[in-house]
Amino acid sequence: MRSEISGLNEFQKSDDEAPEDSEPEDSEDVGPFISIPGTRDLGLGKPLALAFARECLPDEFDEIDYIFGGRGAYRNFEALLQRKRALTLV
Repeated sequence: MRSEISGLNEFQKSDDEAPEDSEPEDSEDVGPFISIPGTRDLGLGKPLALAFARECLPDEFDEIDYIFGGRGAYRNFEALLQRKRALTLV
């Protein structure tokens, strides 16, 4: 089961199948929940992508900076990485 509470993703292992978007009844109680930081909390946004570009793809930095100025940035960034053969899929 997954719910969004105050910007954090919280997960609970459960044997029953509850809807993914339902919030636990006792969300204030710590119980069996663990808080997992969101993408923004981990600093995985535009600054990290630009740091990667600056270090690993310096010739493409301006294009990557432009990509992150618009909509669909991660989709377009991934497409660029695939074109440049700089993306390893696992």
